[in-house]
Amino acid sequence: FDCENSGARVVTVTAVSRSDKIGTCQSQITVRDQAQPEALCANPVLALNADGIVNVQGSDLDGGSTDDCVITELIASPSQLTCGDLGVNAAILTVRDGAGQSSGCAAQITVLDNMDPVALCQDVNVFLD
Repeated sequence: FDCENSGARVVTVTAVSRSDKIGTCQSQITVRDQAQPEALCANPVLALNADGIVNVQGSDLDGGSTDDCVITELIASPSQLTCGDLGVNAAILTVRDGAGQSSGCAAQITVLDNMDPVALCQDVNVFLD
């Protein structure tokens, strides 16, 4: 059995005696994924957008996480950083599999501000005394 067979399944058991007599019965077995996924983190460098925000996706923190069956969710925490978070920030990646099991790892997100500043000018009158 493998991950494709997860859940309850009915199987037929056949027994053959030395005198070639055959007996069968049916039995229900349940296949369960009990292995947690393995969370592997990357340490990304992300840049703020024009609004001064970077939205962090689980995939940004994923460094090759694996599972025996299937990974269904990658969750980043925090999921958003701002101008106040420039530099290195601690983060957690949580990896969930199809059986609802999870594991996590610690990452570091480096936040950069690559945007040019916008200068806003206005005309002023200066009066001399």
